[in-house]
Amino acid sequence: MLSVHVVLDYIDVQKLTMLPKKTTILTTLFQSSGAAANQEGFLNVSLVDEGEIAFGSAVKGSILAAKLVSLVAAQPYNISVLQITAPIVPLSIDQAASPPKAAKSPAAAPKKSPATPLTQAPSSTPAVEAPTPSQEVAANAPVVHSRQGLYR
Repeated sequence: MLSVHVVLDYIDVQKLTMLPKKTTILTTLFQSSGAAANQEGFLNVSLVDEGEIAFGSAVKGSILAAKLVSLVAAQPYNISVLQITAPIVPLSIDQAASPPKAAKSPAAAPKKSPATPLTQAPSSTPAVEAPTPSQEVAANAPVVHSRQGLYR
């Protein structure tokens, strides 16, 4: 969601008020992630009403719901932070974020087993074979992990 709000260009109030066509499409960090479909990773910025600047998703059917409030901070041609009135939410992200519909009858929660097995992350050390039944020790002995393997 945040990557939709990061524009991959230097944009400040002066640049926005001088838009040549009164509207432009800006590329966001979400677009460069490769996860954006269609126009989700682009912002539509337009001059509306009496010089007001509006932002919205470039996805077809989206509205320009966010308005520019002020410039928060800027280092020209490096970074600028702009305050807007509302978050910009592409339609597909908004639909994905909506809560699932409630089931008609709640399913019983699965019972937890008394002991869950330990899982190891892959490592570069060779795997240690499990002990044979004659080598096992008491089940309540502490488990110690070292570079050589698991020990009780």
